[in-house]
Amino acid sequence: SVCVCEREREGERAGMAQREVPRITVALVTPFTPSGGIDEEGLKRQAKWVAAQGVKAVIPGGTTGEFAAMSASERLRVLEITREAMPDAFIFANVSACAVGDALELTRQALSSGTARPDGLLLLPPFYHKPFTPEQGE
Repeated sequence: SVCVCEREREGERAGMAQREVPRITVALVTPFTPSGGIDEEGLKRQAKWVAAQGVKAVIPGGTTGEFAAMSASERLRVLEITREAMPDAFIFANVSACAVGDALELTRQALSSGTARPDGLLLLPPFYHKPFTPEQGE
């Protein structure tokens, strides 16, 4: 696969050179503190360890499920931390959301996030949460 992206620099749109997507991509698990915040040091250690194993592409906050429990700012922070720990890695941003508008806004934020800007995007189709009803029991 090849990722072709556009980057905005100094108000101008400039094409980004094609970059080969590495063959193996690892979904990083987001570690949390006991109080529920992102364990930033734990995430840095994990990302550096994965890089030391030879992994060249990652999906932070990706398909391991925790993205649905994080705010947009937390998801962007996870991107920043991962980029700091793995500056040369191919990083996918998971911009999946229940609402299409939320996914579009997260995409805009990720693509304008400066140094944490992802190399690719992961986007699931909007998913459905069946509401809980009292008839379903406990």
